[in-house]
Amino acid sequence: MNKLIKLIFGLCFLFVQNIFGQIYNPTFNHKDVSFCDITKIEMTPSNTTISFLVTDLNRDGKSWICAGKDFFIRDNNTKTKYKMIKANNITICPEKQYFLQNNTLEFNLVFEPLPSNTNQIDVIEDEINVGFNFYGVDLKIAPNNITSNIEPSLPSKNSIDNAQTKTVKSEGKMLWSDSPNSEVIQLIPIGAQVKIIHFVNANIVGNNGYYKIEYNGKIGYINELSFE
Repeated sequence: MNKLIKLIFGLCFLFVQNIFGQIYNPTFNHKDVSFCDITKIEMTPSNTTISFLVTDLNRDGKSWICAGKDFFIRDNNTKTKYKMIKANNITICPEKQYFLQNNTLEFNLVFEPLPSNTNQIDVIEDEINVGFNFYGVDLKIAPNNITSNIEPSLPSKNSIDNAQTKTVKSEGKMLWSDSPNSEVIQLIPIGAQVKIIHFVNANIVGNNGYYKIEYNGKIGYINELSFE
Protein backbone atom coordinates (compact mmCIF):
# COMPACT_ATOMS: atom_id res chain seq x y z
CA MET A 1 0.00 0.00 0.00
CA ASN A 2 2.81 2.44 0.90
CA LYS A 3 4.54 1.69 -2.40
CA LEU A 4 1.30 2.35 -4.27
CA ILE A 5 0.82 5.69 -2.49
CA LYS A 6 4.40 6.68 -3.30
CA LEU A 7 3.92 5.71 -6.95
CA ILE A 8 0.72 7.76 -7.24
CA PHE A 9 2.38 10.72 -5.53
CA GLY A 10 5.36 10.47 -7.87
CA LEU A 11 3.16 10.41 -10.97
CA CYS A 12 1.19 13.40 -9.70
CA PHE A 13 4.43 15.28 -9.00
CA LEU A 14 5.69 14.66 -12.55
CA PHE A 15 2.33 15.78 -13.94
CA VAL A 16 2.45 19.02 -11.97
CA GLN A 17 6.04 19.65 -13.11
CA ASN A 18 4.90 19.42 -16.72
CA ILE A 19 2.17 21.99 -16.08
CA PHE A 20 3.78 24.29 -13.57
CA GLY A 21 7.48 25.12 -13.62
CA GLN A 22 10.07 27.62 -14.75
CA ILE A 23 10.41 28.43 -18.44
CA TYR A 24 13.70 30.08 -19.36
CA ASN A 25 14.11 32.50 -22.29
CA PRO A 26 10.65 31.87 -23.81
CA THR A 27 10.10 32.56 -27.48
CA PHE A 28 7.61 35.21 -28.61
CA ASN A 29 6.24 36.73 -31.82
CA HIS A 30 7.36 40.31 -31.26
CA LYS A 31 7.98 43.00 -28.66
CA ASP A 32 7.66 46.80 -28.55
CA VAL A 33 10.92 47.62 -26.73
CA SER A 34 14.21 46.27 -28.07
CA PHE A 35 16.25 46.64 -24.88
CA CYS A 36 14.07 44.40 -22.70
CA ASP A 37 13.96 40.58 -22.62
CA ILE A 38 11.89 38.04 -20.74
CA THR A 39 14.34 35.67 -19.07
CA LYS A 40 12.01 33.41 -17.10
CA ILE A 41 8.34 32.63 -16.53
CA GLU A 42 7.39 30.71 -13.41
CA MET A 43 3.87 29.28 -13.25
CA THR A 44 2.47 27.99 -9.98
CA PRO A 45 -1.11 27.37 -8.77
CA SER A 46 -0.93 30.60 -6.73
CA ASN A 47 0.67 33.08 -9.19
CA THR A 48 2.63 33.66 -12.38
CA THR A 49 6.01 35.38 -12.05
CA ILE A 50 7.76 36.88 -15.08
CA SER A 51 11.42 37.94 -14.88
CA PHE A 52 12.87 40.63 -17.13
CA LEU A 53 16.35 41.84 -18.09
CA VAL A 54 16.63 45.45 -19.26
CA THR A 55 19.80 46.92 -20.79
CA ASP A 56 20.67 50.61 -20.55
CA LEU A 57 21.58 51.48 -24.14
CA ASN A 58 22.70 55.00 -23.18
CA ARG A 59 25.23 53.70 -20.64
CA ASP A 60 25.49 57.15 -19.08
CA GLY A 61 24.54 56.30 -15.50
CA LYS A 62 21.53 58.59 -15.70
CA SER A 63 18.95 56.30 -17.30
CA TRP A 64 15.96 55.00 -15.41
CA ILE A 65 12.83 52.93 -15.92
CA CYS A 66 9.66 52.11 -14.02
CA ALA A 67 6.81 49.63 -14.32
CA GLY A 68 3.33 50.80 -15.20
CA LYS A 69 0.77 50.15 -12.49
CA ASP A 70 -1.65 48.58 -14.99
CA PHE A 71 0.67 45.79 -16.18
CA PHE A 72 -1.23 42.60 -17.05
CA ILE A 73 -0.88 39.31 -18.90
CA ARG A 74 -3.49 38.09 -21.36
CA ASP A 75 -4.36 34.57 -22.42
CA ASN A 76 -4.24 34.62 -26.23
CA ASN A 77 -6.94 31.97 -26.49
CA THR A 78 -9.56 33.27 -24.08
CA LYS A 79 -8.44 36.95 -24.04
CA THR A 80 -8.78 36.85 -20.24
CA LYS A 81 -6.55 39.36 -18.43
CA TYR A 82 -4.60 38.61 -15.25
CA LYS A 83 -3.48 41.67 -13.31
CA MET A 84 -0.13 42.39 -11.68
CA ILE A 85 -0.14 41.94 -7.91
CA LYS A 86 3.49 42.68 -7.02
CA ALA A 87 6.71 44.16 -8.46
CA ASN A 88 10.20 43.17 -7.29
CA ASN A 89 13.38 45.20 -7.85
CA ILE A 90 11.60 47.86 -9.90
CA THR A 91 9.55 50.88 -8.91
CA ILE A 92 5.99 51.58 -9.99
CA CYS A 93 5.65 54.67 -12.18
CA PRO A 94 6.11 57.55 -11.71
CA GLU A 95 8.83 56.65 -9.18
CA LYS A 96 12.14 56.13 -11.00
CA GLN A 97 14.34 53.03 -10.89
CA TYR A 98 17.93 53.83 -11.93
CA PHE A 99 20.26 51.32 -13.59
CA LEU A 100 23.16 49.80 -11.71
CA GLN A 101 26.80 50.18 -12.71
CA ASN A 102 26.70 47.19 -15.06
CA ASN A 103 24.06 48.97 -17.18
CA THR A 104 21.48 46.23 -16.73
CA LEU A 105 18.53 45.73 -14.42
CA GLU A 106 16.85 42.45 -13.54
CA PHE A 107 13.36 42.57 -12.06
CA ASN A 108 10.25 40.43 -11.88
CA LEU A 109 6.53 41.02 -11.80
CA VAL A 110 4.04 38.76 -10.06
CA PHE A 111 0.62 38.25 -11.66
CA GLU A 112 -2.54 36.36 -10.86
CA PRO A 113 -2.21 32.64 -11.67
CA LEU A 114 -2.76 31.44 -15.22
CA PRO A 115 -4.84 28.32 -15.96
CA SER A 116 -2.63 25.26 -16.34
CA ASN A 117 -3.72 24.76 -19.97
CA THR A 118 -2.59 28.23 -21.12
CA ASN A 119 -0.45 27.92 -24.27
CA GLN A 120 0.36 31.50 -25.24
CA ILE A 121 0.13 34.91 -23.59
CA ASP A 122 0.71 38.60 -24.19
CA VAL A 123 2.60 40.55 -21.52
CA ILE A 124 1.32 44.11 -21.60
CA GLU A 125 2.41 47.29 -19.85
CA ASP A 126 0.76 49.87 -22.11
CA GLU A 127 -0.86 49.13 -25.50
CA ILE A 128 -1.66 52.78 -26.23
CA ASN A 129 1.85 54.07 -25.70
CA VAL A 130 5.10 52.15 -26.14
CA GLY A 131 5.79 49.93 -23.15
CA PHE A 132 7.36 46.64 -22.10
CA ASN A 133 4.91 44.75 -24.32
CA PHE A 134 5.53 41.18 -25.51
CA TYR A 135 3.12 39.47 -27.89
CA GLY A 136 2.68 35.77 -28.50
CA VAL A 137 4.86 34.53 -25.63
CA ASP A 138 4.96 30.75 -25.99
CA LEU A 139 4.28 28.57 -22.96
CA LYS A 140 4.18 25.31 -24.93
CA ILE A 141 7.53 23.67 -24.25
CA ALA A 142 8.92 20.20 -23.87
CA PRO A 143 9.22 18.81 -20.31
CA ASN A 144 13.04 18.84 -20.49
CA ASN A 145 12.92 22.63 -20.88
CA ILE A 146 11.12 23.02 -17.54
CA THR A 147 12.82 23.03 -14.19
CA SER A 148 11.67 23.85 -10.69
CA ASN A 149 15.01 23.74 -8.87
CA ILE A 150 17.80 25.05 -11.11
CA GLU A 151 18.47 28.76 -11.33
CA PRO A 152 20.75 29.26 -14.37
CA SER A 153 22.53 32.38 -15.54
CA LEU A 154 20.75 34.51 -18.12
CA PRO A 155 20.40 32.83 -20.53
CA SER A 156 20.97 29.40 -19.00
CA LYS A 157 24.23 27.62 -19.75
CA ASN A 158 22.26 24.50 -20.62
CA SER A 159 20.18 26.34 -23.21
CA ILE A 160 23.38 27.65 -24.84
CA ASP A 161 25.22 24.31 -24.74
CA ASN A 162 22.27 22.60 -26.43
CA ALA A 163 21.54 25.44 -28.85
CA GLN A 164 21.51 25.01 -32.62
CA THR A 165 24.69 26.17 -34.37
CA LYS A 166 24.59 28.26 -37.54
CA THR A 167 27.35 29.50 -39.85
CA VAL A 168 27.65 33.22 -40.60
CA LYS A 169 27.68 33.65 -44.40
CA SER A 170 28.28 37.40 -44.55
CA GLU A 171 30.11 39.54 -42.00
CA GLY A 172 27.66 40.42 -39.28
CA LYS A 173 27.41 42.82 -36.38
CA MET A 174 26.62 41.46 -32.94
CA LEU A 175 24.33 44.06 -31.38
CA TRP A 176 23.19 44.77 -27.81
CA SER A 177 19.54 44.48 -28.85
CA ASP A 178 17.36 43.47 -31.79
CA SER A 179 17.40 46.94 -33.32
CA PRO A 180 19.50 48.25 -36.24
CA ASN A 181 20.28 51.34 -34.14
CA SER A 182 21.69 49.30 -31.26
CA GLU A 183 25.31 49.56 -30.14
CA VAL A 184 27.68 47.08 -31.80
CA ILE A 185 29.33 44.58 -29.46
CA GLN A 186 31.68 43.13 -32.07
CA LEU A 187 31.93 42.07 -35.72
CA ILE A 188 31.46 38.39 -36.55
CA PRO A 189 33.52 37.16 -39.54
CA ILE A 190 32.29 35.04 -42.43
CA GLY A 191 32.44 31.36 -41.59
CA ALA A 192 32.10 31.85 -37.82
CA GLN A 193 29.94 29.34 -35.93
CA VAL A 194 27.41 30.91 -33.56
CA LYS A 195 24.88 29.35 -31.21
CA ILE A 196 21.24 30.33 -31.73
CA ILE A 197 19.25 31.07 -28.56
CA HIS A 198 16.04 32.16 -30.24
CA PHE A 199 14.64 34.17 -33.16
CA VAL A 200 13.01 37.59 -32.70
CA ASN A 201 10.49 38.66 -35.33
CA ALA A 202 10.70 42.20 -36.70
CA ASN A 203 8.54 44.78 -34.91
CA ILE A 204 7.82 46.57 -38.19
CA VAL A 205 6.45 44.84 -41.29
CA GLY A 206 9.12 44.69 -43.99
CA ASN A 207 12.06 44.78 -41.58
CA ASN A 208 14.37 41.85 -40.97
CA GLY A 209 14.25 39.75 -37.84
CA TYR A 210 17.16 39.06 -35.50
CA TYR A 211 18.67 35.98 -33.92
CA LYS A 212 19.71 36.12 -30.28
CA ILE A 213 23.07 34.35 -30.29
CA GLU A 214 26.09 33.34 -28.23
CA TYR A 215 29.55 33.84 -29.75
CA ASN A 216 32.92 33.73 -28.00
CA GLY A 217 31.20 33.82 -24.61
CA LYS A 218 29.15 36.94 -25.44
CA ILE A 219 25.39 37.26 -25.86
CA GLY A 220 23.90 39.57 -28.49
CA TYR A 221 21.73 39.89 -31.57
CA ILE A 222 22.53 39.49 -35.26
CA ASN A 223 20.46 40.27 -38.35
CA GLU A 224 18.96 37.21 -40.00
CA LEU A 225 20.47 38.26 -43.35
CA SER A 226 23.92 37.39 -42.01
CA PHE A 227 23.02 33.73 -42.50
CA GLU A 228 21.81 34.04 -46.09
